[in-house]
Amino acid sequence: MVRFFPSHGDAWVGNFKPGIDSAFGVYPHPDGSRLLVVSGGDLYAVDVDTGVVNEMDQWASQVLELSGSTDLVMELSGLAFYRLGAEGVVWHTRRISWDGFRSVRIDDGEIRGEAWSIENEFVPFCVDVRTGRSSGGPQVPDSYKEVLAEPDEESS
Repeated sequence: MVRFFPSHGDAWVGNFKPGIDSAFGVYPHPDGSRLLVVSGGDLYAVDVDTGVVNEMDQWASQVLELSGSTDLVMELSGLAFYRLGAEGVVWHTRRISWDGFRSVRIDDGEIRGEAWSIENEFVPFCVDVRTGRSSGGPQVPDSYKEVLAEPDEESS
């Protein structure tokens, strides 16, 4: 449950059905006018003033905020990452992990961490936050279509 305070009128409460993942939180939506509610990994775009709630097609195991940007980076069920901008998904990585990440952080415009491999070990990986281009990580079947952004179209 989340309590919202519109610019005019009384506060109201939204009850968001949780998904099956572990992420919960409320973030400014990259469009600058709504809020993004994460409930058990399921995402909801909420217009606080009108009370309109839209369930989004994406989901998240973890939300990373980008310094100097309104965009958000989402970890997708411990397998891949995507960047959410004002208009929707900016980029989507290939599948980087067999089953989970650890030590995930954003440093100097890159997402860095370790991805789980089928050999039962963690392997370093890196993702460019501007383009979504990834390197490292284990060899994983390409079950997610990689969608890259053009570097000159995106700000970091």
